[in-house]
Amino acid sequence: MKSWLSFVLLTTTVLSHAVGQPSAAVSKPGSESEQIARRIVIAKSPNSDAAFTPSSVTAWAGDQLTWTNLTTDNHYPGVLNKDGTFVGFLEAPLKPGMVSHVFSPGIELDKDNKQVAYTIHYVCALHRSEHGTIQVIPAP
Repeated sequence: MKSWLSFVLLTTTVLSHAVGQPSAAVSKPGSESEQIARRIVIAKSPNSDAAFTPSSVTAWAGDQLTWTNLTTDNHYPGVLNKDGTFVGFLEAPLKPGMVSHVFSPGIELDKDNKQVAYTIHYVCALHRSEHGTIQVIPAP
C-alpha cells in the first residue's frame, strides 16, 4: 500500500510539472525565449531605460503570465491596434513594486478549427520604447 501511494504521488508530481511547462523545443536554442517564463520583470537596464525581461517569452494558450514592476515608474503592457488605440493586458497601469494580476493569452484557431501558434507583440502604453513578445503555442 505504501509503495502504491508513493507511486501515485510521484506520478502526480511529475505530470503536474510536465503539464505546467511548455516544451522548450519550440524555442530557438540559445535564444532568450528558450527560458520559459511565467513572470516578466520590468526593470532598469544598464543604460537606465526600463525594459521587459525577458523581452520574449513562450507560453501555452491559456497560460498565466504576470508582470513585476521593479522600477519607480508606472508601466502598462498591452497591444496597439491597427488604428493606434491601446488595449492593456491589465485593468490599470502597474505601480512601482507591484505584481500584476494574471494575463492569459487566448487560443487562436485556423479555418479547420485547430489551434495554431501566434505571436503577441506588446508595448508599454506609457513608455513606447519598452516592448516585448509572447510566443503563444497551442495548449496541450
